[in-house]
Amino acid sequence: MKVNFEHLQAAHCENGVTTNLLKTIGIRNMTEPMVFGIGSGLFFIYIPLLKINNGPAIAFRTQPGLIFKRTCKSLGIPVIRKKFSSKQDAEKFLMECLQQGHPVGCQVGVYYLSYFPFCLQRTKRHHIILNPDRGSVRIHNSDARSGVFLNVVTGTDTK
Repeated sequence: MKVNFEHLQAAHCENGVTTNLLKTIGIRNMTEPMVFGIGSGLFFIYIPLLKINNGPAIAFRTQPGLIFKRTCKSLGIPVIRKKFSSKQDAEKFLMECLQQGHPVGCQVGVYYLSYFPFCLQRTKRHHIILNPDRGSVRIHNSDARSGVFLNVVTGTDTK
């Protein structure tokens, strides 16, 4: 089953994925800043005992995945979160969801994303997976201006 999906560029991947997924279920008036606020995405932490580059540890953002979780909880939207230790189990569950017409949000370590610069490969990245077609799926990158989709099978851009 094909999901109607309209690309919406976002400044940050988790906010963008959350906003785009909400739009696929009919919540059209949600913006990226609203998602960030509802999901309590900003906080400040100062840890003087933990030193980084001879200075205190300072952070301004929540852990990856919490914005999505908190936004959906605040809106009363049920979410199924799963972790897989087997690639086969993950792919089977993914394809079942996609065949039922559900786009899937995916959080991955950017270390495994070949298109990401090596210097930034130490964090998490959020994507939307949708529309299976002849054994491949499309992966939406919400940070891209033109709605770049990657073909999972070949790894090539397929706009």
